[in-house]
Amino acid sequence: MSDVYASLREFLHTFPGGYPSTPNGVEIKLLKKLFTPEDAEMYLSLTKEPEVLTDIAKRLGREEGELGDKLEDMAKRGLIFRNREGDKVLYKAYQFFVGIIEAQIDKVDAELTQLMDEYFPSLGATGLTLPTKQMRVIPANTAVDAKTTVASYNRMRELIKDDELIAVAPCICTQMADTRGSKCEHTIERCLAFGDQAQYYMDNGIARKISKNELMKLLDAVEKEGLVLCTSNTEELSFTCCCCPCCCGIVQGIKLLPQASLMANICYNAKIDPELCIQCGDCVDRCPMDAIAELDETMEVSSDKCVGCGVCVSACPEEAIELAEVSSATPPFPDGTEMYTSVSKDRGLV
Repeated sequence: MSDVYASLREFLHTFPGGYPSTPNGVEIKLLKKLFTPEDAEMYLSLTKEPEVLTDIAKRLGREEGELGDKLEDMAKRGLIFRNREGDKVLYKAYQFFVGIIEAQIDKVDAELTQLMDEYFPSLGATGLTLPTKQMRVIPANTAVDAKTTVASYNRMRELIKDDELIAVAPCICTQMADTRGSKCEHTIERCLAFGDQAQYYMDNGIARKISKNELMKLLDAVEKEGLVLCTSNTEELSFTCCCCPCCCGIVQGIKLLPQASLMANICYNAKIDPELCIQCGDCVDRCPMDAIAELDETMEVSSDKCVGCGVCVSACPEEAIELAEVSSATPPFPDGTEMYTSVSKDRGLV
């Protein structure tokens, strides 16, 4: 039994997000929490490319009926990915983070939280030394100057296509916080999914479809609350997390790093005009990254800590803060395929 989980861990580590081993084996405990041995065997028989049931059954030499029930059961539990192309239903293996763990919305208990708390530092460290970053921050809409080079990739409302399928789900980080006895005061239903990801979450009953108009209202609400829009380092959106500093692992993980750019593609830094700043401290209270400190005569932003989320901009009563494009800013990858290929090359997987 233990061998199948070791094989599962090794396979998961071949995905761009990785799944590293640890000295105490917490990653195996986590897999045993989510996967039965039969689940693990089934996962290992799948490929990273989506396949229809008929092709999977033929490749494995199995009857379609029982196999289809098993695949659908695993998809509903968030262990494999299911997407649709017209009348076709396709299944594939997909990575643990971002992927399997986020699909555990509404399945969180104290044990899962404890295992994730223990494993997350090792899991999150996978991409820290890689040139390609899998995450980026989209600034608050009111904070982005349309004239900057990277603005077209960083105005959330302009990235959403009119015909795009949009879904919203509860934040899994707040569900985990609940199991620790911590109550989040922010909007709970705030994890956004688009296209195939939205359909997957909706099919699994963990998200609901919303209109573009509803999305705009939600974006207005989370901007007022000072939440950080975290998404993949791609122009094409599949998900966007509206992250709070009190619960969300991504924000908390970045705050622990000496430089935010180790984890995310940072396009902007906040800049404070000392001539306009009245040292009211609103920006310090507002900053989710603890990137602003008070000096003798003004406030100062740490360029290493700032993620360019822009939530401080609207909080300033004197309009003394603006977002400035950083010199190292690069456009996101067009889509996930190109980004993951780049990450895989960085890790020597291809």
